[in-house]
Amino acid sequence: MYSARKFALEGYTESLRHELRPLGIAATVIAPGPVSTPAGDRAMRAEAVIDDYADRRGKADELFTRSIREGMDPRRVAEAVLRVVRTRWPRGRYPVGLQSRATVATRRLLPRTGFEAAVRWGLGLG
Repeated sequence: MYSARKFALEGYTESLRHELRPLGIAATVIAPGPVSTPAGDRAMRAEAVIDDYADRRGKADELFTRSIREGMDPRRVAEAVLRVVRTRWPRGRYPVGLQSRATVATRRLLPRTGFEAAVRWGLGLG
């Protein structure tokens, strides 16, 4: 759910960027990698368990929680926001942190199937 909401917000922001440009307003995505916040410990978990998927879901949940606990200092994201606010016409997307920048680079370098395989490997999903 968390990733789906982030993905939807990115699409919405991209749409707003096009719609608002004639008004001189820039909509921008600041895309940090994991940030050290309590979010991982408070994330919603599924009520019902699908037995065939339980092991994979558990691994993904564990990775999500651990990556947030070990994530970057939130000040790095705040600094990125400040840079964007001070920019006359900001870019559409600002990756923050190594994971976010690596994801952007990998997506550009690999064909879609290769990128998807790399994501599954990185998440321990085989």
